[in-house]
Amino acid sequence: MKRTLQQDVDWVYIIEEHKEVLISGKLTSVRGSITLFPRRMPVYRRSPENAWGVIGYEAFPSLGRARLTILVIIPQARGQGFGMKLVEFAERRLKIYDITEVAGTRMLEEAEGFWEKMGYTVTGDIIRKKL
Repeated sequence: MKRTLQQDVDWVYIIEEHKEVLISGKLTSVRGSITLFPRRMPVYRRSPENAWGVIGYEAFPSLGRARLTILVIIPQARGQGFGMKLVEFAERRLKIYDITEVAGTRMLEEAEGFWEKMGYTVTGDIIRKKL
């Protein structure tokens, strides 16, 4: 598992990824997560229980597809754009691996509008977007 940190003016993103590679060197899959913390939060407090949100993904570069596995935002931060920030960051990250389509399962019925606003088509509980 490789852990990297990226930040902008207000936020810190901790990216954790595990890559599976064939003996030939071809990348077969990437499992990862991105955790969001306010930049003003002291480093010693940046642990999973203090995160403002997290998104998980599984990417298959040879297929050009990825699956979002989880998106969680703490209740007091919902409706303030943090979910959008995480989804956009994950989509940019997935493009590094030549991913052209992302899909997932919509966990909450009330989240349909959120996914549509993000450019995803919602069919039943399935969300899908071309990147």
